[in-house]
Amino acid sequence: MFEMLFAVGGIILLAYIILPWWTFFGLSSLRNDVEALEIKVRNLKGQLADLKGEIAHGTETKKPPRPQPAPITQQDDLTPKASPVFETFDTFDTPVMPETKTYALLESPWQRIADKKVSKVSMEPTAHKPSFEMQFGAKLPVWIGGIALALSGFYFIKYSIDAGWLSPAIRVLIGFAAGIAALIGSDKIFKNGRIADGTRIAQALTGAAIADFYFCTFAATNLYGLVSPLTGFIGMAIVTAIAVLLSLEYGAPIALLGLVGGFLTPALIGSDNPSAPMLFAYLYAISTGLMVVIQRKRWWIMGILVMAGSFLWLAFWVCSAAFIIADAFWLGLFLLALCVTAIKLLWPKDSEMAEDDTMPKSFAYLSMGGSVALMCLLGFKSSFGETTMGLFWLLSLGGIVMAYFNPRLYNFAPPLSLIASGVMLANRGGAPEELALTLVAFTALFAGSGYVLQSRCTDPRLWCSLAAVSSLLFYLIGYFNLHEQLPYLMAAHVWGGLAAIMAGVSVFTVEKLAREIPDGNEHKQFILSIYAALATAFISLCVAIELDKAFLPLAIAGEMAALAWINTRTDIVALRKLTAAMGCVFAYLISWQAIAAFSVIALGSTYDGTDMPMLTQPLVQLGLPSALFLLAAHFLRQKGDDKLSYIFEISAVMLFGAGAHFLSREVLHPGQNVLLMKDTFTERACMTDMMFVYAAFCLWTGKELLRKSFIFCGNFLAALAVFRLGFSDFLIQNPLFDSSQNVGTLFILNSLLLAYGVPVLLLHQIIKLLSDEKRDLWGQVIYGIMLTLAFTLVTLEVRQAFHGTDLASGITSNAEIYAYSFVWLLLGIGLLFMGTILHSKQVRVISLGIMILVVSKVFLYDASELTGLFRVASFLGLGLSLLGLSWFYTRFVVKDEGK
Repeated sequence: MFEMLFAVGGIILLAYIILPWWTFFGLSSLRNDVEALEIKVRNLKGQLADLKGEIAHGTETKKPPRPQPAPITQQDDLTPKASPVFETFDTFDTPVMPETKTYALLESPWQRIADKKVSKVSMEPTAHKPSFEMQFGAKLPVWIGGIALALSGFYFIKYSIDAGWLSPAIRVLIGFAAGIAALIGSDKIFKNGRIADGTRIAQALTGAAIADFYFCTFAATNLYGLVSPLTGFIGMAIVTAIAVLLSLEYGAPIALLGLVGGFLTPALIGSDNPSAPMLFAYLYAISTGLMVVIQRKRWWIMGILVMAGSFLWLAFWVCSAAFIIADAFWLGLFLLALCVTAIKLLWPKDSEMAEDDTMPKSFAYLSMGGSVALMCLLGFKSSFGETTMGLFWLLSLGGIVMAYFNPRLYNFAPPLSLIASGVMLANRGGAPEELALTLVAFTALFAGSGYVLQSRCTDPRLWCSLAAVSSLLFYLIGYFNLHEQLPYLMAAHVWGGLAAIMAGVSVFTVEKLAREIPDGNEHKQFILSIYAALATAFISLCVAIELDKAFLPLAIAGEMAALAWINTRTDIVALRKLTAAMGCVFAYLISWQAIAAFSVIALGSTYDGTDMPMLTQPLVQLGLPSALFLLAAHFLRQKGDDKLSYIFEISAVMLFGAGAHFLSREVLHPGQNVLLMKDTFTERACMTDMMFVYAAFCLWTGKELLRKSFIFCGNFLAALAVFRLGFSDFLIQNPLFDSSQNVGTLFILNSLLLAYGVPVLLLHQIIKLLSDEKRDLWGQVIYGIMLTLAFTLVTLEVRQAFHGTDLASGITSNAEIYAYSFVWLLLGIGLLFMGTILHSKQVRVISLGIMILVVSKVFLYDASELTGLFRVASFLGLGLSLLGLSWFYTRFVVKDEGK
């Protein structure tokens, strides 16, 4: 009996709310029609008055501008029809035709909308920020009063329970009666315009009534068991509907109250056997009702809250223990229906959305982005079943449609759906046949729609990118997941052939679009670039699949040179960028081998060369790529000598140098793994000298051809050779400390001459090839290196004369000690003569430094270590030399400087 009374009362209350609004909407429509007709009449009267004035004076008279009424926005044709006034105008013989005027009736619909906005804004009074007194003296007490009324009802019922005054049914009925009384009171106050702050008081009373209805329904269901959970659930839904309808009149706070209550209802009215279809059908109904109100009032914040509440419920259900695989269909259908409904109802018009209005964009991001994310979550929980993937396909289709019709808001939807679909398909298990069919379906959706829509919109960049990226993405997913799963896909050349076909289709598309798209189209180059990149990617995949992994860098270098050549024959600007991209791919493929090569060349390290074919096959793996890089740089320079050709030339020089180095090692160690071999002292000296020669050749070539790239390589190689010489032959493997370094048996004509003497001559030649700027900057440093090498050479040659091939062992005799002083003295004298002849102050200063070293050695070391005639000869020779040095400086150096 109570359930019947409960249901009838809810229906009556709902009807009481709905019927007035039904009448209100009808009257509003009629009122709009009447206002439109009035605007038409006023405009026509204005035209008629102007024309009469012009006819009466014979010529147009300047008048003050007539106030124009607000333009209308109805869609019916407002062009003025012919009238007797216009016909009479042609019968007058006037010397000057009056100037044609343009009235609001003749404006375009978009202009009328804009004028209406301006007129509306100008008529509205300027909004002032409410004062502190207004906020806390007028607004805040109203809402606190409404909350207090709701709490008073709650505490009254609680007190009646504690005191045992009334039965549960009477308590609930009293609560409902109080809520209805509050609604009636709010209606009276709202319509009575003489009550101060009546609108907010009515809002507070309505909010208290809605809260009272929610509490009474909850009490009748869960506290007292007066009605069944289903009846209580329906009652809560009716209360939510009442709140939504009342919000049309009383404003957003009532809608917010209905939103919160509506989404909390399933949690408040629990069930022992929760049903996904029933729950999400209810949530969809509540969300749709709220969105209808939001659509009329343009409450974007409310729309975001509705979508967030729905998504939270779905995420909670998916992650709860109540979720079963069968629920995936209902949840996916709910997501799809909710997204479509939200976009259909809350799609903002372009004329109503300001350029900087972030609310519609935020709603679009949340609705579509949240749907895609939750569909992915649903897919993971349901093991990416066919149902989930089918619903996601439909959702992706919806995102593509939305992006086409409203790109301003939904351009992000297709790329987001593509990424999500790629993640889902890459992790999808199950039968390989199902995955293959799903891949075909998604490829057709994204690639097909992208190709079709790119020619049907003003900005095709999104669509051509979608077609290209989706084709490549789904091909890669298919290859990595199916090439070893299906027998007919495991045959040789299947995937390579498919990649070649896709590359051919891409090339055909480039050629077709190059003919069809006008040259003046601002996006032509972008479109051609995208499809050219796609063709390049599929060619690279074909090469990678069909060729041995060792030859992949060589194939990429060949493709890079081919792209550079095609760039000289076409006007596709992006081919240059694609050539650069292929160069980056080449660098990535050889990165680990390049690091190993540098360690071997500069540091003398050893590596296991089984997985480094580039270093064990230098002629093919380094020589040919070097030629291809140089060829690509040549082609690139025909369209512009920029940094790309500069980098390619540097790469060619470095690859050739590395190839020559490892080829030389193969010649020296035939049939052996050159990466495991340690160079001897003589081999290392020859390699260093070759590096100096190659550096000098690069400097000469750069100077002759005016190519900065070769000059850079020459400087770098010279620095690398100096580092190699200093690191290995001075620090790590110096023959003076390492007995394993065999320098040879011959005096002077041995490996020491190759290691320390020849570099002096080569560095001298390199100084000549340097530019004036570089010579001023690095000349003194290089001269210092040359002096160090020369000093080391004469010192170690003396050591070799006394000890033979092994410089690290043996006892140092008095003769050897004296020989060092004698040779250093001769070196200083020789440098002095050379500096004087060449008029080089630097060389003379160096000679003085050596003489100072000899003096220090004789007085600090020879005096204590030498005995007999060797000590006498040491001091005698030093004395005579110093006297001769003084005479020589006075006779030649000081005399010349004084001139």
